[in-house]
Amino acid sequence: MTSSMIIIPTTQQDPEKVHTDNIQVFSFLNQPSISIGSKENYERILRDFFSFYKGIDIKSVRTAHITLYLKNLKVAASTKNLHLRVIGAFFNFIEKTKYILENPVKPLKQERTPEKLQFKILHRDQIDRMIELENVNQKKLLLKILYFTGLRISEAISLKVKSFRISEIGDGAYMTVVGKGVKVRTIFIPEGFFNEVKLYIKENCNEDGYLFFDIEYNKPISRFQALRIIKSAAKKAKVNPIPSPHWFRHTNATHSLEMGAPIHVVQATLGHSSITTTGKYLHAAKNESNVEYLMKKIK
Repeated sequence: MTSSMIIIPTTQQDPEKVHTDNIQVFSFLNQPSISIGSKENYERILRDFFSFYKGIDIKSVRTAHITLYLKNLKVAASTKNLHLRVIGAFFNFIEKTKYILENPVKPLKQERTPEKLQFKILHRDQIDRMIELENVNQKKLLLKILYFTGLRISEAISLKVKSFRISEIGDGAYMTVVGKGVKVRTIFIPEGFFNEVKLYIKENCNEDGYLFFDIEYNKPISRFQALRIIKSAAKKAKVNPIPSPHWFRHTNATHSLEMGAPIHVVQATLGHSSITTTGKYLHAAKNESNVEYLMKKIK
């Protein structure tokens, strides 16, 4: 176990017990279902929690400890909820492995927060400006992939040349995506867009390589590099506030539904396990209300 994975400090604790506790954390963080990006966030939050209670071991954590930790966080309610979800996921995991008998997170509930999805949807002209003003082919294609396919950033930077397979029953191609929980889905790429992808691959990529790669180190670009690409494009296009990569996913779903895409198609494209998750974009995509019906009476 590397030093970066030592989450629980040894201060005032039995080193042997701490080592065993850290193995539990290590096992949780290295589940195949947890993406690299999520793993980084989970590790940071768990490290913060156990640093707050130096000298306590996992089996001694009680509901009151978690409650006090959350109360002392000087962050927004949504961020507190994220910390609670991560800590809860960890204790759920070790409860299932029988490392603890009782889960201290079970009695706790998340704070209620206003729905902010509608503020995370870009206008089509903002998307177009970001793409048009970007003159580096790799960066331009990343923006297009994120918008047109709605991929998560972790899915996009994991794409390889071999992720694309030409359709045998018509024009275009199929893009294979490995999503959350190592679930594989296939997204159809129409001929027009696939021609752009093919040209990009021909001019920039190796046959066995990644679609988006760091030339200097010959490896796929990192999440941080992808974030910088989006931030730079947004600044050039004067898009404010600066969107996160996930905003492109929200925007893809909302615009698709507004343009008449069937909800089951949007669900399959985004890889939602439940259509309920996709359904939240129907509320964000509404282009009618009671007002227009009531105004008819006035007219």
